[in-house]
Amino acid sequence: IDDAALQRATIVDGRLALGAAAAGSPRAAVLLSEYGGLEVGAALDRLLHASRPPGVEAHRLAEAVAAKDRTIQFGMFNERLLDVLAGAAVDAAQIGNVERAERISAAWQEMRVAIAEADTYNLDRKQHALTMILRLHDTLRM
Repeated sequence: IDDAALQRATIVDGRLALGAAAAGSPRAAVLLSEYGGLEVGAALDRLLHASRPPGVEAHRLAEAVAAKDRTIQFGMFNERLLDVLAGAAVDAAQIGNVERAERISAAWQEMRVAIAEADTYNLDRKQHALTMILRLHDTLRM
């Protein structure tokens, strides 16, 4: 494979990832591509697939989404957290693991409330992001 073919394949893969992440929404596609939403999602996915609770990498991601000028990224991060939980609940239900689906659904509701409270009360964003990463990691390991 020459460099040009590799570059074209990378662009196609990137477009496919963007289309899947945006779920057909042009607005979401613009936000994901222009504000680093794909990178935030990929970083979160790497942390969630780690066998141990994330450490330094979680702090880096939390800092990246929690800065004052990163309101859009912070929102995308929170949306991604809820999407991951919703997907895990659906997966558990589809294989007949109703108990796991219920636990994950309850965690989704708790995280949704925590996200609303962090926004309403202007809580520390970095602490919120770290807490949510660890909670999500633990929930998916149940």
